Amino acid sequence: MKIADEDAVLIKSFYLSKGWGAQKLLNAFPDKYWKLGSIVHLLIKICKTGTINRQPGSGRPRSARTDENIETVDDLVLSQEDKPKTHRLTRQISHETGIHCSSVHRTIHCDLQLKCLKRRRAQQLSEANRVARLTRCKQLLKRYMILRWISYGSRTKTCLPLNHRSLCRTIGSTCRSEPRSDSYVSQWRQRMTACVRAHGRYFEHLL
Repeated sequence: MKIADEDAVLIKSFYLSKGWGAQKLLNAFPDKYWKLGSIVHLLIKICKTGTINRQPGSGRPRSARTDENIETVDDLVLSQEDKPKTHRLTRQISHETGIHCSSVHRTIHCDLQLKCLKRRRAQQLSEANRVARLTRCKQLLKRYMILRWISYGSRTKTCLPLNHRSLCRTIGSTCRSEPRSDSYVSQWRQRMTACVRAHGRYFEHLL
């Protein structure tokens, strides 16, 4: 059982000031539900190091996310400048290097701070398309709200968000150029706002 940091400070204080042992500490604080072995282990650590904090370099050393493996993953996960499309997938790197797939994933995201980007087919926008997208998105945001509250005396009625057909009828080619999906319908206001922020240009990176 792991002892909380504030409890470890309390145990250290009583041990150094009053010389209480593990059994006396256990009897003095029955509501803490400490384990005898955990207190003994902590007292041994205090005797050896004089602190309750973890010592640098202690514990099991890294075997997968070493500096050498991080450099190897860095070389494989990115395409070379003179050789495009030579990057490797996570499973391919794991197969070639013998590093576990989850360790490769943590190395890419935690150590290298890289983010995987997915290719998506985009519509080629002309200036006329951009103006049309911007105009229709502004019209949609001005005309509709996600929830419209209509009061009838003391009763209030909540209207549901627009469906896909209403969106297509309102914004025309802006919606028809996109594949139909539930996420598009559920996030329509967020997407239209991003389109206005991008002045009618590509806005996927703003979501």
